[in-house]
Amino acid sequence: MINLLPEEEKKELVIRKKKTIILILGIELFVFIISLTLILLSINIYISSQVESQEVFLFQEEKRFQESEEKSFQEKLDFFNREILYLKFFYEKNKTSFNEILTKVSSALPRDVFLTSLNVDSSQISLSGFASNRESLIEIKNNLEKDENFEQVEISPASWLNPEEFFIKITIKK
Repeated sequence: MINLLPEEEKKELVIRKKKTIILILGIELFVFIISLTLILLSINIYISSQVESQEVFLFQEEKRFQESEEKSFQEKLDFFNREILYLKFFYEKNKTSFNEILTKVSSALPRDVFLTSLNVDSSQISLSGFASNRESLIEIKNNLEKDENFEQVEISPASWLNPEEFFIKITIKK
Protein backbone atom coordinates (compact mmCIF):
# COMPACT_ATOMS: atom_id res chain seq x y z
CA MET A 1 0.00 0.00 0.00
CA ILE A 2 1.12 3.37 -0.86
CA ASN A 3 0.86 6.08 1.70
CA LEU A 4 -0.10 9.40 0.12
CA LEU A 5 -0.29 11.37 3.32
CA PRO A 6 1.92 14.33 3.87
CA GLU A 7 5.12 13.81 5.76
CA GLU A 8 3.88 15.49 8.97
CA GLU A 9 0.84 13.31 9.20
CA LYS A 10 3.01 10.27 8.59
CA LYS A 11 5.21 11.28 11.53
CA GLU A 12 2.13 11.96 13.62
CA LEU A 13 0.77 8.50 12.79
CA VAL A 14 4.05 6.89 13.72
CA ILE A 15 4.13 8.85 17.02
CA ARG A 16 0.50 7.92 17.71
CA LYS A 17 1.36 4.26 17.00
CA LYS A 18 4.34 4.44 19.35
CA LYS A 19 2.21 6.09 22.05
CA THR A 20 -0.45 3.38 21.64
CA ILE A 21 2.21 0.68 21.93
CA ILE A 22 3.73 2.40 24.99
CA LEU A 23 0.27 2.80 26.52
CA ILE A 24 -0.56 -0.89 25.90
CA LEU A 25 2.81 -1.99 27.29
CA GLY A 26 2.31 0.27 30.33
CA ILE A 27 -1.13 -1.19 30.98
CA GLU A 28 0.25 -4.72 30.57
CA LEU A 29 3.12 -3.91 32.95
CA PHE A 30 0.68 -2.43 35.47
CA VAL A 31 -1.60 -5.50 35.26
CA PHE A 32 1.48 -7.76 35.61
CA ILE A 33 2.67 -5.88 38.74
CA ILE A 34 -0.81 -6.00 40.29
CA SER A 35 -1.11 -9.74 39.47
CA LEU A 36 2.34 -10.43 40.92
CA THR A 37 1.45 -8.46 44.07
CA LEU A 38 -1.79 -10.43 44.50
CA ILE A 39 0.01 -13.73 43.95
CA LEU A 40 2.68 -12.86 46.55
CA LEU A 41 -0.01 -11.69 48.97
CA SER A 42 -1.92 -14.98 48.60
CA ILE A 43 1.34 -16.94 49.13
CA ASN A 44 2.00 -14.87 52.26
CA ILE A 45 -1.51 -15.58 53.59
CA TYR A 46 -1.15 -19.31 52.83
CA ILE A 47 2.24 -19.56 54.55
CA SER A 48 0.96 -17.61 57.57
CA SER A 49 -2.02 -19.92 57.92
CA GLN A 50 0.24 -22.99 57.64
CA VAL A 51 2.62 -21.60 60.28
CA GLU A 52 -0.30 -20.87 62.58
CA SER A 53 -1.78 -24.35 62.13
CA GLN A 54 1.64 -25.91 62.80
CA GLU A 55 1.97 -23.82 65.96
CA VAL A 56 -1.43 -25.07 67.14
CA PHE A 57 -0.42 -28.64 66.29
CA LEU A 58 2.89 -28.21 68.12
CA PHE A 59 1.10 -26.84 71.17
CA GLN A 60 -1.29 -29.81 71.21
CA GLU A 61 1.56 -32.31 70.81
CA GLU A 62 3.55 -30.66 73.61
CA LYS A 63 0.50 -30.81 75.85
CA ARG A 64 -0.10 -34.47 74.96
CA PHE A 65 3.57 -35.29 75.55
CA GLN A 66 3.53 -33.58 78.94
CA GLU A 67 0.38 -35.48 79.90
CA SER A 68 1.87 -38.79 78.80
CA GLU A 69 5.11 -37.99 80.61
CA GLU A 70 3.16 -37.13 83.77
CA LYS A 71 1.12 -40.32 83.37
CA SER A 72 4.30 -42.37 82.91
CA PHE A 73 5.86 -40.75 85.97
CA GLN A 74 2.68 -41.40 87.97
CA GLU A 75 2.68 -45.06 86.89
CA LYS A 76 6.31 -45.44 87.94
CA LEU A 77 5.56 -43.76 91.24
CA ASP A 78 2.59 -46.08 91.84
CA PHE A 79 4.75 -49.11 90.96
CA PHE A 80 7.48 -48.10 93.41
CA ASN A 81 4.92 -47.37 96.12
CA ARG A 82 3.47 -50.86 95.66
CA GLU A 83 6.96 -52.37 95.81
CA ILE A 84 7.75 -50.48 98.99
CA LEU A 85 4.50 -51.65 100.56
CA TYR A 86 5.28 -55.21 99.50
CA LEU A 87 8.77 -55.00 101.00
CA LYS A 88 7.39 -53.47 104.19
CA PHE A 89 4.83 -56.27 104.46
CA PHE A 90 7.52 -58.88 103.74
CA TYR A 91 9.87 -57.56 106.44
CA GLU A 92 7.08 -57.17 108.95
CA LYS A 93 5.93 -60.73 108.22
CA ASN A 94 9.45 -62.12 108.61
CA LYS A 95 10.50 -60.24 111.69
CA THR A 96 13.17 -62.78 112.51
CA SER A 97 16.37 -61.08 111.50
CA PHE A 98 19.39 -62.76 110.01
CA ASN A 99 21.36 -62.03 113.19
CA GLU A 100 18.76 -63.81 115.31
CA ILE A 101 18.82 -66.85 113.02
CA LEU A 102 22.62 -66.91 113.01
CA THR A 103 22.70 -66.68 116.81
CA LYS A 104 20.17 -69.50 117.23
CA VAL A 105 21.92 -71.77 114.73
CA SER A 106 25.38 -71.16 116.20
CA SER A 107 24.13 -71.84 119.74
CA ALA A 108 22.64 -75.15 118.54
CA LEU A 109 25.96 -76.34 117.04
CA PRO A 110 28.12 -78.74 119.07
CA ARG A 111 31.84 -77.95 119.33
CA ASP A 112 32.90 -80.49 116.72
CA VAL A 113 30.53 -79.27 113.97
CA PHE A 114 31.79 -76.70 111.47
CA LEU A 115 29.59 -74.85 108.96
CA THR A 116 30.75 -74.09 105.45
CA SER A 117 27.60 -72.37 104.22
CA LEU A 118 24.39 -70.88 105.53
CA ASN A 119 21.55 -69.87 103.19
CA VAL A 120 18.46 -68.09 104.50
CA ASP A 121 15.36 -67.33 102.46
CA SER A 122 11.77 -66.54 103.40
CA SER A 123 10.66 -70.13 104.11
CA GLN A 124 13.74 -72.19 104.93
CA ILE A 125 17.34 -72.23 106.13
CA SER A 126 19.97 -74.51 104.55
CA LEU A 127 23.16 -75.43 106.40
CA SER A 128 26.21 -77.26 105.07
CA GLY A 129 29.32 -78.28 106.93
CA PHE A 130 31.29 -81.07 108.62
CA ALA A 131 30.78 -83.09 111.79
CA SER A 132 33.25 -85.48 113.40
CA ASN A 133 30.73 -88.16 114.49
CA ARG A 134 27.09 -89.27 114.37
CA GLU A 135 26.36 -88.14 117.90
CA SER A 136 27.08 -84.57 116.82
CA LEU A 137 24.55 -84.94 114.00
CA ILE A 138 21.90 -86.15 116.42
CA GLU A 139 22.75 -83.40 118.89
CA ILE A 140 22.48 -80.60 116.33
CA LYS A 141 19.15 -82.01 115.08
CA ASN A 142 17.76 -82.16 118.63
CA ASN A 143 19.02 -78.67 119.51
CA LEU A 144 17.44 -77.14 116.40
CA GLU A 145 14.12 -78.94 116.95
CA LYS A 146 13.91 -77.51 120.50
CA ASP A 147 13.67 -73.98 119.08
CA GLU A 148 10.03 -72.97 118.42
CA ASN A 149 11.03 -70.84 115.40
CA PHE A 150 12.19 -73.91 113.48
CA GLU A 151 9.35 -76.21 112.42
CA GLN A 152 10.96 -79.02 110.48
CA VAL A 153 14.63 -80.01 110.76
CA GLU A 154 15.82 -82.49 108.13
CA ILE A 155 19.32 -83.93 107.78
CA SER A 156 20.02 -85.33 104.34
CA PRO A 157 20.43 -89.15 104.16
CA ALA A 158 23.87 -88.75 102.60
CA SER A 159 25.07 -87.18 105.85
CA TRP A 160 24.74 -90.52 107.69
CA LEU A 161 26.83 -92.67 105.30
CA ASN A 162 30.46 -92.10 106.39
CA PRO A 163 31.59 -93.49 109.75
CA GLU A 164 33.95 -90.51 110.27
CA GLU A 165 34.07 -86.90 109.07
CA PHE A 166 30.43 -86.49 108.11
CA PHE A 167 29.49 -83.98 105.47
CA ILE A 168 26.24 -82.54 106.72
CA LYS A 169 23.42 -80.89 104.87
CA ILE A 170 20.51 -79.67 106.97
CA THR A 171 17.29 -78.00 105.81
CA ILE A 172 15.18 -76.17 108.35
CA LYS A 173 11.66 -74.89 107.63
CA LYS A 174 10.70 -71.71 109.42
